[in-house]
Amino acid sequence: MMKLKPLRLLNDIVTRWDSAYRMLSRALYLRKAIDAFVNDDDEFEDLRLSKKEWNQASVICTILLPFKIASTRLQSTKRPGIDSVFWDYENLFNKIDALKATFAQADYCNEEWVQELHAGVEKMSLKLQKYYTRTNLPSAYSDSCILEPKGKLLLFQQAGFGGEQGGRYAEKYKQECRERYVKHYEPVDLGNSNPRKRQHESDSDDDDEDYRSFLQQNLRELVAEQNEFDRYLASPPPADEKTRTLSYWKSQAPTFPHLSLMARDTFAVPATGAGVERIFSKSG
Repeated sequence: MMKLKPLRLLNDIVTRWDSAYRMLSRALYLRKAIDAFVNDDDEFEDLRLSKKEWNQASVICTILLPFKIASTRLQSTKRPGIDSVFWDYENLFNKIDALKATFAQADYCNEEWVQELHAGVEKMSLKLQKYYTRTNLPSAYSDSCILEPKGKLLLFQQAGFGGEQGGRYAEKYKQECRERYVKHYEPVDLGNSNPRKRQHESDSDDDDEDYRSFLQQNLRELVAEQNEFDRYLASPPPADEKTRTLSYWKSQAPTFPHLSLMARDTFAVPATGAGVERIFSKSG
């Protein structure tokens, strides 16, 4: 016989982001067992769900699924996730708009339970908008998008980003990020990266080697005079689609030594505090 793991119903815990979804998902999975249990005792007659009510629960679960996926991704602590915050917000707003359009169709206008869901979705939209407006203050959200080498300004250049202001944020966020880089990271003194090597080159008796060293040194000085932020934005994205964000900045540190410091500090910021809080809770 197969050894099946016993499953229990889950309670909705208001302090957990995906708790309502997990509660409904588990109940739907155990639907047959729940029906058998409540139908076996007249004492639970008031708790019996009709087929229509089960279908309604399934619809609610479907509505909550995108929010569950987004919250799970944002709570991750295995890789930087702050650069996807704007993307997740935009996706959730699009989902809500699609639901509103569906509920407004003639087939659903006279369904009382659908209109109750419609009112709930409206409240979801207001709650999401409340938190979305707070992303204007911390610069890490916009900076992380720009410092993601595969994206840079791409998300901000989309017509749908920012609603009616779509496409206008790219220059704003670019300029603000550049100013922060110039103010806080460009002046950082990185010191001599490899003085022994330069001493070796200056002591070389090989005229050709001296010439090559001279060219290389002047090239380094020329590149150093250019703004790393501007060069980064003008550079092509990583050729390898599997390149990870942190791996990219580690490999590009010699090319963008100052900007890589900014990337380090930016991607160290968690997308939410939930993942960090969970780790501390587990540690006792």
